[in-house]
Amino acid sequence: AARQSDARYAVVVASDRDRANQLQAVVANQGFTVYSGTTLGDVADSINLSPGVDLIVVDQPLARAEDLYHQASLNYKLAAVPVVLITRPGEQSAAEARFENVERVYLSAGDEGFSSAMEQVAAASGAISPEDADDFAVTAVDLLRQLAAESSAVYNVIDAQPALIAALDDPRDDVKLLAADALTLFGTPESQRALAEAALDGQRPEEHRLEFMADLARCATLHGNKLTDLQLEKILALVQGEGDEMGQAAARVHGALTLPTRNVVRLLTE
Repeated sequence: AARQSDARYAVVVASDRDRANQLQAVVANQGFTVYSGTTLGDVADSINLSPGVDLIVVDQPLARAEDLYHQASLNYKLAAVPVVLITRPGEQSAAEARFENVERVYLSAGDEGFSSAMEQVAAASGAISPEDADDFAVTAVDLLRQLAAESSAVYNVIDAQPALIAALDDPRDDVKLLAADALTLFGTPESQRALAEAALDGQRPEEHRLEFMADLARCATLHGNKLTDLQLEKILALVQGEGDEMGQAAARVHGALTLPTRNVVRLLTE
């Protein structure tokens, strides 16, 4: 919900690498960013790092396809994702019998039926209004922030980190600012560095950068310094500036990072 946009991600699993590459090109032409391999294990890292998965395309013998479907059903990131299964000659009837009552599986009789199966997926997914998408995104990010604050033992909120980092570039101001607020609680190098990149991005509106600076200071207070040397140098350069509001915000970040006093001494002597 947080990443509700035109960006869509697909996983392709085929019987061999050449076929996986072929299908990857076909699905990419449908507007997806595609991760492909010959097993789910091949794309596990990409799935974990992606904001989410919108489609699974499988081209394997039926027995292996059933096993892959079972694996996906046990993975909460994939358990509700539509599956397009490209069936082999002679396996169509068996596939129909096996997946007759499985609503999220769509059968393609060879490559010829692929376009039809994709149309069925699109029709079943339905469309929501931009207003609903905005409401869902704000609600989702706020709930993730609450989960991070409560250190939930039920849901591993770190799994949402890629989606929240991506949300820092969301065109909706409330989504990106809520995402930054949530990331302050994560305490990982990736989350703190993403906040710093947003705060140091001169292409962003200054009011947003000041918000990100405040979040970065809070993150540093909670979790210590996890920034890169280059990011630290950029923050120090802002502190050395004209003493404007951005410089003051950077100074608060610098203080929260509890960096070695040599930086302060250097500033004083200069």
